[in-house]
Amino acid sequence: MYSSIPDMDGSTLGARLNGLAKGFANRSSIIEEVEGWELPELERERIIEMLKVIRW
Repeated sequence: MYSSIPDMDGSTLGARLNGLAKGFANRSSIIEEVEGWELPELERERIIEMLKVIRW
């Protein structure tokens, strides 16, 4: 999704995924937050679909 590791590290999505991995968030709350982000609809849908298939 990102062109480089630093781009991913500095992203809001990267921060949310780190929180999910560490147990500070859950997938449902991240998806709910992403639904409110001001992104093109297709980008938002792509992120949400990715979140739904992640297995930890």
